[in-house]
Parts: sequence; C-alpha cells; structure tokens
Amino acid sequence: MTYSLENVSQQQQRVRSVKLYIFILTFAAFSIVTYIFMYMQQGLEPRFAAPQEPVPLVRPLQKSTYKSDKTTTVSSSNRDNNVSPVYTKSTDSPTQPQKQQTKKPRPLQQQAWEPFNTTNPHVHSWCPHAHCLNSPLCTPCSQRFFFLISTARSGSTTLLRMFNALPHIRLSGENHNHLYYLYQLTSNLVNHKPYILKHPVDKPTGPFQHNAIPQGSMGCVAQTAVKSLNPPPLDVQRNVAAVASSTSSPTLLLEEYDRGRILGFKTVRVHHGNWTAKEVAEYLKTHFPCSKVLINYQTNVTHEYLSFKRTFHHNNDGGGKDKEYKGPSIEYFKQINKFQEDLSHSLGDEMSRLIDMDQWVHDVEILNSVIQWMGYEKCRFNKIVHENDKGYSTDKDTILSVGEECSYPYFL
Repeated sequence: MTYSLENVSQQQQRVRSVKLYIFILTFAAFSIVTYIFMYMQQGLEPRFAAPQEPVPLVRPLQKSTYKSDKTTTVSSSNRDNNVSPVYTKSTDSPTQPQKQQTKKPRPLQQQAWEPFNTTNPHVHSWCPHAHCLNSPLCTPCSQRFFFLISTARSGSTTLLRMFNALPHIRLSGENHNHLYYLYQLTSNLVNHKPYILKHPVDKPTGPFQHNAIPQGSMGCVAQTAVKSLNPPPLDVQRNVAAVASSTSSPTLLLEEYDRGRILGFKTVRVHHGNWTAKEVAEYLKTHFPCSKVLINYQTNVTHEYLSFKRTFHHNNDGGGKDKEYKGPSIEYFKQINKFQEDLSHSLGDEMSRLIDMDQWVHDVEILNSVIQWMGYEKCRFNKIVHENDKGYSTDKDTILSVGEECSYPYFL
C-alpha cells in the first residue's frame, strides 16, 4: 500500500486533535475533582472544630450559618485556658452542624482522687475535731482510740491500770514504740521518689505502676496493726472460735464483741523515734483521726532521774549499785519533757490533755477531770493506785473503783 503526502498529513492532524481532546478532558476532570475536594473540606470543617487563627486555605465561617442568640457559644473557661472554643448548632436550621460536647476535660488536679465523703460518725462525742478522709478502702474515723503517751518513771503504768477500769475501753501496755515503725511504713512511701502515696491518679505504666491510693487508706493499715496488738482476752478468742459457723466467721464475731469499744495503748518511747513532736501529732491526726491522747510527764526531773537510776542502774557491766551510772542525764529528761509539751501543743486541746505526775499523784480530781473530758458520765476514780512502786511491783492493796453507775453514753 502506498501513501501520498496528503494522506500522511491528514493522519498526523487527526492524532494531534485526539491528543488535544484527551488533554482537555483530563484537565477538566482534574479541575472537577479538585473543586469537589475543596468544597467538601470547607463544608465539613465546622463539624469538627471552630476555625483558629491563622486558618490557611479555609474559608471563614459565614454569619448566616449561625444565629447570634443561641448558636455560637464559647465557654469563658475555654478562653481563659487557651482551649479551642466549641460551637453548638441552632435547633432552627436542619442544615447546621451536629451538636458537639461542650464540657471541656477537667484538669489533672481536678480528676485526682477525692474523699468518698468526710462523714465523722463520732462528731458529737469522741472526736469532733477529726478530719475523716473516707474511701471504699478505709473509713479511718470508725474506730475510736485512746493513747497514753508518757515519760518513763512517771506513773504511766498506774495510769494504764486506772483508765482500763473504765467501761468500754481496752488499753494494752508497751509495744517497743511500734507507733514509730508504723509511721516509717507510711513515710517510706511518701518521702521516696516516685512518692507513691502522692499520686492522686492511676499510674498504669512503668516500674512503679499502681492505681491511685486513696488518702487516709494507710490509716486503716496502722489501725489494724494496733488492734492486732490489743486483741480480746484469750478466753473470748477461744469461745468465738468454738461457736463460729459457716455463716459467722471468727473475725466477724470478734468485731461484734469489740463493736463500740475504745482501743489503745500506753507508751513511754514515742520520743525515741527519729521524728519531731509535730510529726507525731500529724501522724496521729491523719492515721488515728478519731483518737484522744493523754500526755503525761513529771516536771520534777531530778526525782524522775533518781527513780530511773535506782530502777535500771545502767552500770558498765549491768550489776552492782556502786558501778558508774551510764543512763540518761537530767538534761535528757528535760528534753523529753519539752517534747511532751510540744506534742500537746501540736495536737491541741480537743485531741489531747497534758498532766503532771507531780500534781495528779496527790490529787485524784485531776484524773477525774480527764474522765469528764473523755465524755464519761457518773464516773469517778476513788483513789490513786501506785503501780511499779520501787521497781515493777503491783499495787495489791488499793481497791480501785469508778462508781457503780459509771457509763459512756456514746457507746456505739
């Protein structure tokens, strides 16, 4: 087949026309797609967020879209915190964007743990001063406590016997300053990074991950330890174990036995710990908020020093009164008395009473005034007993009585 120059020229012209036509169609299609994309982007923008400055390539919102009386609402708190304002639609127009959640996220400090409540079950009786941080884990004001914090050789065992004669109260003796070790249990978690007890929110990741520990919950840990050191008599424990059934556990029966009972202990070693009187007071307020504290000392430190020296000797080899005394000095007893006074001041009058053995040993009414402060009615000590006279002997001659009608009206 042969082609003339005229036929070749016509074919080339048709090819160029086809290419031009294809180019025009491609450009038109691209323009339409671009226009649709930009239109959709502009049309959907108000549904998700309000325009912010600067807003490149985005058309400003038209006033005609939102009514001024109810449509565009911007929280003042959002403006103050530099949070993008949230717009809500008018209910009058079906073409307006969907309604958005207007409540902004709460700041971290507001999302932190808060007390379940601060209810104080003994606000009108034992501990009106208490600050109760209740949570599902712990209600630290449920149990009432009474503590005898004294100095050595100043009548602490006498006070223990006399106040144990009151109804609905059970106090135990010395426990090697166990209160201080309970304090260390909490301070270990508070004073070392990452400060586990100071995290008010859940920490779900990392080597120290844990959920938020409610404030005040360590109080129940400390209270359980104190109650474990002061259980009911062994006969009661045995009887409870004997009558316990599948429906009533021994633990529940013991709790019922002690329901309403005031528990506590006496100690002459609180000042031995590496803590200040103010720290002792703060620990008692937060971990034993519903407690009363009787603080005892002897202002005649010379007499206290001689009693201590006579009782414990503190010789080089532990024997013989002619050996050199190695015990506390008179100055040491003065420092302890200052500690007691500071503790009383830090606790306050509602939570504590400070008494002086040099006075109450000659006047039983001083102790009777303490009974009234505790809330007992028709209770009165008839005499002062004398425990640990000349060492560790028990007073078997004095008959102690608090009165036949003695009662505590706030038993439960």
